[in-house]
Amino acid sequence: MQRSAPHGTVEVVMPALVIMCGLPFAGKTTVARAVARRLGGRVISLDQINAARGLLGGDGIPTEEWERTHRIALDEAGALLGRGATAVIDDTGCFRWLRDRYREVARLHGRDSVVIFVQTPLEEARRRLAVNAVTGERHGVRSEILEALAGTFEPPQPDESALVFAPHDRLGPWLDEHFPRTR
Repeated sequence: MQRSAPHGTVEVVMPALVIMCGLPFAGKTTVARAVARRLGGRVISLDQINAARGLLGGDGIPTEEWERTHRIALDEAGALLGRGATAVIDDTGCFRWLRDRYREVARLHGRDSVVIFVQTPLEEARRRLAVNAVTGERHGVRSEILEALAGTFEPPQPDESALVFAPHDRLGPWLDEHFPRTR
């Protein structure tokens, strides 16, 4: 990421907290893992937290259990940031207030954060879900859960300055553009 620096120069700033955002089956986990590798960070997967708790998000989870899962993720992110490490939150980031919570953790630790919006259209997410139903590559999401989430999803707003990973983007060049390698 770049931002203006004194005297008209450009400063490359790598965020300490990356917040993924997008529909289920958008490709967030693929992007999250690649970003974490590039930044030398750790992925905090809400799917993995849920699985460790005996919950499967794609089957539907009560709101209070999601709140517990988010609290665990917030605590893990805070611990990593407190040690000077980088964290990548792998979740749908479906509501502005959720993304704001993570940004606040970064702010409290004096660290930069960025949202990455994996902007996969609903039709493509549905197609990937159908393919997954045949291949069983990962745990699925019930179609009514996908549809409900799509109906309430709050994409990042302009003031969030989100990076967008679009369906036509190739991951390597996109990473080079937004997270250049430092030598």
